[in-house]
Amino acid sequence: MARLLAFTFLQLFLLLLLPPSSTFLTQARPFNILKSGSFASPFSEGFTDGLSRIGAVKNSGSSPGEGHKFGNAHVLGGIKNSDPSPGVGHKFTNSHTLGSIKNSGPSPGIGHKFTLGNMKDSGPSPGAGHSYTNSQTLGGIKDSGPSPGVGHSFANSQTLGSIKDSGPSPGAGHSYTNSQTLGGIKDSGPSPGAGHSYTNSKTLGGIKDSSPSAGGGRSFANSLTLGGIKESGPSPGAGHSYTNSQTLGGIKDSGPSPGAGHSYTNSQTLGGIKDSGPSPGGGHSFTNSQTLGGIKNSGPSPGAGHSYTNSQTLGGIKNSGPSPGGDHSFTNSQTFGGIKNSGPSPGAGHSFTNYQTLGGIKNSGPCPGADHGFSNA
Repeated sequence: MARLLAFTFLQLFLLLLLPPSSTFLTQARPFNILKSGSFASPFSEGFTDGLSRIGAVKNSGSSPGEGHKFGNAHVLGGIKNSDPSPGVGHKFTNSHTLGSIKNSGPSPGIGHKFTLGNMKDSGPSPGAGHSYTNSQTLGGIKDSGPSPGVGHSFANSQTLGSIKDSGPSPGAGHSYTNSQTLGGIKDSGPSPGAGHSYTNSKTLGGIKDSSPSAGGGRSFANSLTLGGIKESGPSPGAGHSYTNSQTLGGIKDSGPSPGAGHSYTNSQTLGGIKDSGPSPGGGHSFTNSQTLGGIKNSGPSPGAGHSYTNSQTLGGIKNSGPSPGGDHSFTNSQTFGGIKNSGPSPGAGHSFTNYQTLGGIKNSGPCPGADHGFSNA
């Protein structure tokens, strides 16, 4: 470039030294060294080509650092009014198409990075965030409360329904493992202990508004069908345990069980046992009875009471007087009807063993002792 400028000044100096005749000959033609086909030398023609290939560079801002880098870009849209880039600036490498980027602010550091789709306004992630592992379908999880501990973990679940408005989980939270279908669990109360555990269950119905379980909670193991259990009272001891039961009817509004609670083992059908009074001792005992009619409003039995053995049919026994002996015992009965409003039994109480059908048990009173025991029914 410097050589071309020096040669141009030399040509101007030689033109000044030309005779007047030569000046007269060139006076009618404009002086344009940039026009092709003029009398300039090949050096001046190269200079004019260099000037023609330089486009207009207008109003470019200062770039104290590396400025803008565009490498191997096929199409770059209009980049207008870009502020100065004191650092690395904007980097776009090996991009096929870059749309118009307008009014971009200063980039003092690395600049803006965009990778693999739109990531907009993402908040900070100080911890591990939410983890979902090998899940095929996760339903809508909305408005979940804070999880200061482990939070909610879902592992190898095929279908998880919508879990909404779940309360905080200060401990291990709710754990669901290898479950095929879990219905809607809504508005569950806090679980200060182990919480509710469901293991290898095929179908669990709606469990709603369960009160807190300060002890072991409610455990359901290997149950095919569990009906609705609603508004159960607190169980400070072992609570209610149901093991290997095919069908359990509705148990509603059961009173507190400070002792062993109600235990039902291997029972196919339990009918309605309603409004039973407290049983401070062994409860009511009925063994292998085929048919027992309605026993209602029976008085207290401090002693041996009435004994019936191997009876096929027992009619309604109502308003029986006190029995100072061993209480009422019924053996080898197949069917027990509704037992309602039975009085307290300070002795062994009523016990039911090896029975095929028991009706619904509702509104049972408190059981301070061993309560009602049902085994191998």
